[in-house]
Amino acid sequence: YSNHKYDTEDYETVDPMFGTNDDFSILCREAAKRNIRVVLDGVFNHVGSSSKYFNAKGKYGKGGAYNDQNSPYRSWFTFHQDGSYDCWWNFKSLPRIAAKSKGAQEYFCGQNGIVRRWLEAGASGWRLDVVDEIADCMLDKIVSAAKTQNDRAAIIGEVWEDASDKTAYGKRRHYLDGSQLDSVMNYPLRKGIIELVANGSERLLDETAFDIVNNYPSYVRNNLLNLLGSHDTERIITALVGEK
Repeated sequence: YSNHKYDTEDYETVDPMFGTNDDFSILCREAAKRNIRVVLDGVFNHVGSSSKYFNAKGKYGKGGAYNDQNSPYRSWFTFHQDGSYDCWWNFKSLPRIAAKSKGAQEYFCGQNGIVRRWLEAGASGWRLDVVDEIADCMLDKIVSAAKTQNDRAAIIGEVWEDASDKTAYGKRRHYLDGSQLDSVMNYPLRKGIIELVANGSERLLDETAFDIVNNYPSYVRNNLLNLLGSHDTERIITALVGEK
């Protein structure tokens, strides 16, 4: 229901604000005719508290993990005796999905799961939101499901640092060893460009380019998601000239 749309309510249905499931398939087909591919933003770490899976306020009737201990979605989430539950960065509107949940793994990564379903509908890959918070037990299955459906499906991770040396929650990740991510978002390059243009210093850009060339495998380096701004950053004009 939010403007940012990271509080998913139903993974199976296109938000009516954007159109229908049929519209999505048409978009993908028409884009392909123009040599354009559609990559979806996969939010598999958390859902919206109002979603049909959690249903905190009863929008979807009496079911949902929050209201029904026998709900098929109950195992997706971690509840505590005081009634609280694990959520993304303590935002109660974003209950966190337990990566080890077999039910969640099957829903997202099974033969008829969400990952494969939208690739079959026309998508050409997934950009994985907050990938550093998705445990390998879920991430590996997401990648496997995508590649099983389409071995050319792109798997791009949201990583803000050097992805070749990323440590998250005390664990060294292996994103770029050939078994997980095809590429990542290139936030380090963004920082170097802003430092050069805004302050006239080339040092950070030089160091960043050196690290990328030497640390990233060629298949990652040649397919980076280069960006100057995203929904998570200030607008580029603000970064360059400040607020006026």
